[in-house]
Amino acid sequence: MVLRRIVNVISLASILLCAPLLAAVTAKVDRNQISLNESLQFVVSFDQRPNGNTPDTSGLTRDFDILGTSQSSRQTYINGQSEISTEWIYTLAPKREGNLIIPSVTLNGEATEAIAISVSEASKQVADASVFLESELDHQQAYVQQQIILTLKVYHAVSLGRNASLSEPAVNDAIVNKLKETEYQTRINGREYRVFEQRFAIFPQKSGKLEIPASILTATIPTRRNRNMFDPFNIDGQAVRIRSDAYSIDVLPQPKNYTGSEWLPADNVRILDDWNGSDLNISLGQSVTRTITTVAEGLLGAQLPPLPAPEVAGLKIYADQAEVSDGEGDKIVGSRTQSYALIATKVGQFVLPEQTLEWWDTNSNQQRTATLPAVVINVINGPATTTPKPERYDPGQVTLSPPTSPLPEEKTTETLVTDNDQQETSQLKIALAAMTLLWLLTTILWIRAGRKGSKASTPKGNNNPTEQSLLNALKKACKNQHGKQCLDHLLAWGQLRYGCGSLKELRGILRDDILNQQIDIVEAHLYRASATGDLANAFATIATRMSQIHAATSSISKDKLPPLYR
Repeated sequence: MVLRRIVNVISLASILLCAPLLAAVTAKVDRNQISLNESLQFVVSFDQRPNGNTPDTSGLTRDFDILGTSQSSRQTYINGQSEISTEWIYTLAPKREGNLIIPSVTLNGEATEAIAISVSEASKQVADASVFLESELDHQQAYVQQQIILTLKVYHAVSLGRNASLSEPAVNDAIVNKLKETEYQTRINGREYRVFEQRFAIFPQKSGKLEIPASILTATIPTRRNRNMFDPFNIDGQAVRIRSDAYSIDVLPQPKNYTGSEWLPADNVRILDDWNGSDLNISLGQSVTRTITTVAEGLLGAQLPPLPAPEVAGLKIYADQAEVSDGEGDKIVGSRTQSYALIATKVGQFVLPEQTLEWWDTNSNQQRTATLPAVVINVINGPATTTPKPERYDPGQVTLSPPTSPLPEEKTTETLVTDNDQQETSQLKIALAAMTLLWLLTTILWIRAGRKGSKASTPKGNNNPTEQSLLNALKKACKNQHGKQCLDHLLAWGQLRYGCGSLKELRGILRDDILNQQIDIVEAHLYRASATGDLANAFATIATRMSQIHAATSSISKDKLPPLYR
């Protein structure tokens, strides 16, 4: 009897501690930026029984018109237990331009987070038509090899038929990459339209005039005489062919005042390095791995030149094969990753010199330099000590000769580093103890409920997930910036692909330094809200890298493009 009371108390405490992390009601939108004559979808999700209640959406009508509402429910059975989840989908149209707020929505005493929406001026309206095609170009003039974004929009107020297609731009003397596609709803002159939007990245390869021909939409739309139940796919409807605008733009040559060895026109270029968790105080003969990644917004990864591996007396350097990738979203973000192992052959301090890369800023029309600072490696003849961060090169403090006796200033610095390490270690121990307690309490709850295994690693409602469904769930979690769901789906993908039992094991198999660096940022933010690191960039990078890893290791061909209308 006493044992039962103790277990009940522990269970109640665990529920109270975990409650903030398991909010039953959430909200999201399909787009945060729209024009005044467009609409968006606002989705409210509830993972418990609503008991006949519906979300309180009275606050929505202040800045939005509710064009439509739909509701869907799903019931699943896992280990003999029934779970119900419900979604309410609202189609919202903004009433004015500017920065609007979708207010908090309440359901069963729980509230969602408010969501910011940016509304621009209405796009150009077109004469009343059942189907029409628009196109736009983000640059009317560009440099050779600079990225140009072409956007095609198909507006249709009627069905386009199952064989509808939109031709991709065939541009001579240019590289064309297909980017993301989206679908949404808009209203023009009081008429509702569905919009299919497709973006392309175009990289001109020579200066002069660049001709971008019109794209063609081919579809079969219903006519009055065949709008009946016997022709649901509009097989006998009216065939239409609609052309977009064609463009002729000026492509400028490389500026004469550019002094870089490689021509790199971009929006931004950065050089990052990672030591794969290694310390820069190493023992004689010990190997460390350095990974250098060049990231360029608006360039293909293949356009990025390799950075030479340094040559330093006393260090043996073994370079690995470089990896090139193109992250695709609203635009191309190319990256080039180079790794090499370093082995010290003598004792002393060694400088890995600064590395730079010249590039041309297409926004400000001026030359810039991306810089990776110099780094100092300390090699000792014995067990290595721990340094929390890489030591950057300072010409006034570093010598390449073996040290004879430590200076007083070095002792003071070493003492301060040790104190910081002890403080961080103490905080880490407290955090680990709290996490261990929560894990123990949760385990007791699972045992009492008869549950076997975790459900969070798979998308809700999917008892037999595929690698692709897990990857899609991972991308969705990254898009919504849900850290725990992101890591859970990542582990589930690794369990299905490699049989991994932990995220650490999966990271060891993939050995992707960029991915590991971003996972560290997400984990740090999960356990400490004040953690450093660009969390939004981490989610975006994880989604992109996992797509590339999945594609590289999958035998499924992805050459076939998805249909326009489905």
